Amino acid sequence: MADGFDRIKAMYETSYREHGDSPVSLLTPKGRQKQRFRVVEPFVKGRKASVLDYGCGLGYLYAYLLHEGHDVRFTGLDIVPSFVEACRAKFPAASFEVIDPQKPVSGRHDIVFASGVFNIRLDRDDRTSKDYAFAKIEELFAAAGE
Repeated sequence: MADGFDRIKAMYETSYREHGDSPVSLLTPKGRQKQRFRVVEPFVKGRKASVLDYGCGLGYLYAYLLHEGHDVRFTGLDIVPSFVEACRAKFPAASFEVIDPQKPVSGRHDIVFASGVFNIRLDRDDRTSKDYAFAKIEELFAAAGE
């Protein structure tokens, strides 16, 4: 499974070197980012919520929440070191960490956001990819809320 994570990390690193700090570097469909981010707003509006963005990419969810005037305690986790370095430079008030996707997520958060994390198949074997994704989703669900 480690080979799958290394392959995925390399894809993102290559895209980041080519496109820089741009949504294009995240290999996501064009123009849908704000739609995904809007789903978080009802849960952060009017309170200082803790937000975990699992697979934070280049920190665009945090930028969106700040732009919309939300005061959040933000933690971003990603497997791509250059993404995390860029986020730390752009957003020193938030916490960004490089993670090992095979290790459990620690801590509790009011909101856990994971968009696009499972878009690229981890393994050639569908069952292996699905088992990993479902186990990680259960783990993230357990980290959310009280």
